[in-house]
Amino acid sequence: MKLSVIVPIYNAENFLVRCIDSIISQSFQNLEIILINDGSSDGSGEICEKYAEADSRIKYIAQDNAGVSAARNEGLKIASGDYLTFVDSDDFIGENMYLKMLTVAKEHECDIVECGYLRNNISGEFAGNHLQDELIEDNERILLHYLRHENTTNYNCNKLYRKQIINNLQYEKLSFSEDYLFNVMTHSRAKKKKIISEDFYYYEDNPDSASNLEFKLNRIDGITAGEKALQEIKTQFPENEMLISLATKYVLEYILLFFDHFNFNNHIDTYNALLEKYRKMIRGIGLKNLFRVYSKKQVITRLAFAMHPQCRHSIIRIFK
Repeated sequence: MKLSVIVPIYNAENFLVRCIDSIISQSFQNLEIILINDGSSDGSGEICEKYAEADSRIKYIAQDNAGVSAARNEGLKIASGDYLTFVDSDDFIGENMYLKMLTVAKEHECDIVECGYLRNNISGEFAGNHLQDELIEDNERILLHYLRHENTTNYNCNKLYRKQIINNLQYEKLSFSEDYLFNVMTHSRAKKKKIISEDFYYYEDNPDSASNLEFKLNRIDGITAGEKALQEIKTQFPENEMLISLATKYVLEYILLFFDHFNFNNHIDTYNALLEKYRKMIRGIGLKNLFRVYSKKQVITRLAFAMHPQCRHSIIRIFK
């Protein structure tokens, strides 16, 4: 069994050695390590070249800057492993991560295996996002479990994916929520998923990462990703109202996030378009399905927002 590890890299010279060292020193050694330099302007390229010369398992590709999705797609094109995974270049992994996860994958014949992760907090200490051991079968149940965010995460890097379920799947060119959309696509194809309790992935909370930057207009990609995922679910599972409702909820919540954090000055057209999209989706999901995925208080505040965005905050204050 072989595992392909895809590492998109952009200006990561301060973390890259630690990242690559954690991969090449895995107790499971049958790896194909694919380093994609996405137009870095620092010393990342030189670091990659040094490692590629020293380790025959490493394939190094340099490309013009096109974003993390494009870099991952380049890796997917050449990956030849039985399973695939990803590591972000500012993160690192535990020594036995792949041995443990591949052993579980083989034992249970899994399409996806997921582990917990540790996140570097503001004090410089890694805090856990602990998961519980769980085996899930049937693609609708696997997707439902993921959309409910039950004992799972949105990340791609703490998961192994069987290559067969990815097939020709690629990342959409999005700045945000590309992991969510990829997970919806893969989980909808998976017949068996195993979650393990060990925290093997170490996530570095980089202040320069996309998720930590100022809330700008390109965050609308999160809404686009949600809509694409919703359409995929409607196409594949047209009779499953719960899956459709949960995917709709993701888009609704991202629109609310946008209204809470984005300055719409000079973007009145975007304001009106998002508000109309929200209202249309509220009408489409229906009251019965709203109560399936929201509490009573949440339903009231979401309906109030559809009437007028300011109404939601007034009602939230009343509930408090």
